[in-house]
Amino acid sequence: MTANSMVETAYQYIREQILKGQRMPGTVLSENELASEIGMSRTPIRSAVSRLEQEGYLLALKNRGVLVKEIPFREMLDTFELILTLQISSFDLSQEKNASYDLGVLGEKLRLQVEATEQRNYSAYIDHGLAFFRGVIQGAQNVMMLRVIDSLGDRFKQSAMVNYNLTPASPHFSMTPLNQAVYQAVEAGDYGRAKQVLHGANMEARRRALQGQM
Repeated sequence: MTANSMVETAYQYIREQILKGQRMPGTVLSENELASEIGMSRTPIRSAVSRLEQEGYLLALKNRGVLVKEIPFREMLDTFELILTLQISSFDLSQEKNASYDLGVLGEKLRLQVEATEQRNYSAYIDHGLAFFRGVIQGAQNVMMLRVIDSLGDRFKQSAMVNYNLTPASPHFSMTPLNQAVYQAVEAGDYGRAKQVLHGANMEARRRALQGQM
């Protein structure tokens, strides 16, 4: 394995654990322990950690290791709001461009999310939920909107997984009925109804935030 491939392996390993909430915010990581766990020297670990620090996931602590950074509550709420707003705008743009949605592709993304929900696989549920969001936004035929949703996905997943781990007794998997309602509206060609559903989801998210349920 080359030096670059070792750095990439370490980067993907640590990053995936952070995104899945297996390394929770506030956790201090040891480069020595990570090297032993992954089975490589500290040099590629150090490079991977530096890359993750630049991306905002980690913070180096002098002589103490590296800290998994906290996710500001406001950032979590604002990210979800932006994702919903992108979808709402996509319906307006798709109508202006007389664009149509591929219901087969969108339906398959929803099917996978429903399946993950039934299996109580929260990580897969988030992945398929984000894929559905992206499928809706893709209907606007706007490359920049797709780049924005792609840039938000990892941070959204980390926030969702952390919240899931911290609030096991709270109701979860609420994106599934949301996406089902959006899909039904799109299938019926009622984009106005789809936008109403998304507006309602945003209001509900803020209500839950005020009650400390997110």
